[in-house]
Amino acid sequence: MVVWSEDRLLLACVRARYDPAFLDEARRIVGEGDVGWDGFLDQAAEHAVGPLVYHTLRDEHDLLPEWVKRKLQGSYYHTAFRNTFLYAQLAQIIRTLTDAERPAMLLKGAALAQALYRNVALRPVGDIDLLVGHRDWADVEQLLLNEGFEASLAHPDFGDHSVFRITGPLRIDLEVHSHVVGPPYYRRQMSEDWLWEDARTLAINDAPTLMLSPEKATIHACLHLLQHLTDHLRWVCDIVEMCREESFDWDSLVKLAVEARVVLPVRIALERCRNLLGLPLPEGVLEQMKSARTGPLDRAAYLFCLSSQHSPASIVLFNFVVMPGLLPRFAFLWYWLSPKRRRIITAQQA
Repeated sequence: MVVWSEDRLLLACVRARYDPAFLDEARRIVGEGDVGWDGFLDQAAEHAVGPLVYHTLRDEHDLLPEWVKRKLQGSYYHTAFRNTFLYAQLAQIIRTLTDAERPAMLLKGAALAQALYRNVALRPVGDIDLLVGHRDWADVEQLLLNEGFEASLAHPDFGDHSVFRITGPLRIDLEVHSHVVGPPYYRRQMSEDWLWEDARTLAINDAPTLMLSPEKATIHACLHLLQHLTDHLRWVCDIVEMCREESFDWDSLVKLAVEARVVLPVRIALERCRNLLGLPLPEGVLEQMKSARTGPLDRAAYLFCLSSQHSPASIVLFNFVVMPGLLPRFAFLWYWLSPKRRRIITAQQA
């Protein structure tokens, strides 16, 4: 819930990218005279939208104090520099995998900053996320080690990911995923073939790679938003940007969400994006989603894995109960409880 004036101002500034009428709302908030500008900048940094706010307000000379605008401008150029360097490194990784005939799909920020925002300075990219085929996992891992990356390995069998890091002028973290979602229940609904079958092409510095279709990328982003228990504005902006594309197919989104049995969480995430940033939902879309059949297991999966009440323990419990076969169940439980995994998580969080 938005309480402080700097939060309301940040929302208005971000929404102004999609609806210029919110510039007047931003001016009204500033006119109230109780904006904590340090808090505003802290929130912009926490939500990683400083570059986007600067780009939206760069020609508005009477809205922000000049020193605040300079701070936002600094984040814009820092993002431009970091992403330019990151894409140069990423292009080399893609070429290495392509030469080895090991296809990879670019996920999340690294794909969206170029393909969607069309200005790499607008969308800060943290880690590089790659999706690879399960059978290619070991080969891709070795190729990255040969490129100078160091590995901090998590177990791929349950859809987790390997984390690789390379240091130099800038530290780059590369996460290699075997799937786009964590909870095994949802991975069973979204097969590898389902993810790859309608992938789109994307060129990173002339190096050809793949990305999820816009509709599947939106489903992924919705689940990611809910699983992380936060209305992170950078992720909300990603969903809004995707859904506002002229070629976005809403009927396909609904169909795919029903197929993957995620229509409930996708609808809830889209409603959240509408409430926060005014995502324009075509008439009838929410009604289609509300009328789609949602079974008791689908509702339980949402409650235990994606709702605001979920926790790591509830995810483990639910997936242990619904996972078919005793051996996979206990392998899954051992993986989650093993000391090795806890050491990996502790190292990644540090």
